[in-house]
Amino acid sequence: MDSWGRGTLKIYEACKNAGLPEPEIASLDGGLLVTLHSKESSKKVVK
Repeated sequence: MDSWGRGTLKIYEACKNAGLPEPEIASLDGGLLVTLHSKESSKKVVK
């Protein structure tokens, strides 16, 4: 039972350790939507 609820903390920690932006977590239709960003998607596009 100690590990329940640690999943989101593990996701944030893994992203930080990989040098990635924090994931976006949102409530959607009674569930969760988790958006993970790759290194390529974290680059800003300037036009």
